[in-house]
Amino acid sequence: MDRKSWFGVVVCMLLLVGWNFYAEHRWPSRSAKKNAPTTATASAPVTATSAVPATASKPANGDVPSLGNTTASAKLPEPKIPANAGVEQFATLENDLFIVHFTSLGGAIKTVELKKHVDEGERKVTLNRYGHEAIFNLVGWDGDYTQMPYTMEKTDDTVIFSRVLSSGAVLKRTYRLAPNYQIQLDQQVSNPTTKDVVLPEYHLNVGTAAPSHVLDNAIYLFGSYCLEQGTSFHKVNVTDFQASSTFGFFAHEARNRISSEGTPLLWSAVNNQFFTLILSPRDKLMLKGAAFEPIKLVDFGPKTSTVPEGIRGQAVVAGYSVPAGQSVMQPFSLYAGPKTYAHLDLLPRRENLAMDHWDVTAFIVRPLVALMSMVHKFIPSWGWTIVVMTILIKLVLWPLQSIANKSMKQMQALQPKMEQIRQKYKDDPQKMNIEVMQLYKDYGVNPVGGCLPMLVQMPIFIGFYVMLQSAVELRGHSFWWIHDLVQPDTVASFMLLGYNIAINPLPLLMTATQVLLMRMTPTTGDNQQAKMMQWMPVVLLFVLYNFAAALALYWTVSNLISMIQTYVNLRKPVPIMKRVPKTKALK
Repeated sequence: MDRKSWFGVVVCMLLLVGWNFYAEHRWPSRSAKKNAPTTATASAPVTATSAVPATASKPANGDVPSLGNTTASAKLPEPKIPANAGVEQFATLENDLFIVHFTSLGGAIKTVELKKHVDEGERKVTLNRYGHEAIFNLVGWDGDYTQMPYTMEKTDDTVIFSRVLSSGAVLKRTYRLAPNYQIQLDQQVSNPTTKDVVLPEYHLNVGTAAPSHVLDNAIYLFGSYCLEQGTSFHKVNVTDFQASSTFGFFAHEARNRISSEGTPLLWSAVNNQFFTLILSPRDKLMLKGAAFEPIKLVDFGPKTSTVPEGIRGQAVVAGYSVPAGQSVMQPFSLYAGPKTYAHLDLLPRRENLAMDHWDVTAFIVRPLVALMSMVHKFIPSWGWTIVVMTILIKLVLWPLQSIANKSMKQMQALQPKMEQIRQKYKDDPQKMNIEVMQLYKDYGVNPVGGCLPMLVQMPIFIGFYVMLQSAVELRGHSFWWIHDLVQPDTVASFMLLGYNIAINPLPLLMTATQVLLMRMTPTTGDNQQAKMMQWMPVVLLFVLYNFAAALALYWTVSNLISMIQTYVNLRKPVPIMKRVPKTKALK
């Protein structure tokens, strides 16, 4: 390569390495310094409330603060327990999918244990485990923001909470379980007085989402909501609260609250990489807005020098009046479970948008998920499922790859003539390109034929990458040395300049097979382009090194199959190129 080419390669590599360091600083991996000493913050009392103020100031009008623009001082209402709350009572409802724990403080859901999903240590995945406020806790009707005590009644299939509001109206909240990871709340306000009761807008707590795993990247932790108009999906990433800028542009200061714009919402949710809590009304009622804030998770997992953050969400419901002697019912639903199309497609308010897939990627991801589930019915191991899926996809693409290999062999046969043209017109690049294209036309060679399989495989690769962002089916499943298919296949690590450097064999194997495959592939461009392409596997190594092991497994197996096919095709002799007969013009 000439100096310009080498300079370009070096700059690209430096940018990639620099991006990895910037990403580690911007979205720190929770294992990056797990051997570092813990700080005073990490040794604080193990309660999520220790990271936030214990009380909140009382608004002058007793209403919930509006969801205006984010400010440094505006925070979501903080629940505080009245001094006369009495003893907290608990109750549970259970079905084959989850165990729901209720509390009398807030008359709401304390946590949700998922029976079919486990964390490290074989403990059940528990949603809102680190939340200091119960899900569905209602604030805004009692002046100060409090987790009010309720009286509790438990039946075989319901938990009922009730209390008397300061206006004399009676608030009754009835919970029951529904299929498909759903919990239903019927919230009724009865007015036994002789005057109409006017209730202001109020907040319902959606819950606090936390990372599923100590290695989870913070970019997968976000709050989301769906606008009624156009069913438009929006999300607030936990990193959006940090001060940041993009190359000096679009700068903003650190924020402690981010709100929707106030247009009606179909639902509001908090999500991590694999699970979600989605709060939505069950009738024509729309949510007025949503708001989110970061929460320090001081008791999350192994102690590190950096306390990880979760994200807390609130749904805002418009106020209403209850005529004297009458009652008003508002039904709500909570989906508390895994992020899968199989479950979210069954919900009525486009809750499947919480999968956070663009329409174009969803078009690819859905068939891949269906294929993976179908293969897994016959193969118990999820690792072997990925291998078999890769083989099936490569078999489908085998004819395209054969065509590409044939095209590359043809172009290889034309290399001497192409070199003559380059030498002849080296001072006239435009004329050289015209002559090269005419050469392809004269011999009937498609110059982009070798790129066709790559163009087809790239959407599949993107689909695999997007699918694995929330492929809860693979979560926690091992394969050979891989301890978890949705995590990097780290087998060892060492400290270097204060950073924990992981040794991940699969990306290294993926890169090695990619290099061998490129060396086997016939050279179709000039020597400089060929050498530039040889650097591509190294670029991919930097990009994919810490991605899910299942993705590296797919790419490695795909490379091995391509190597076999390339070897078979290369054993065929180089074709003897003949000019394509020119078609006589019609008279």
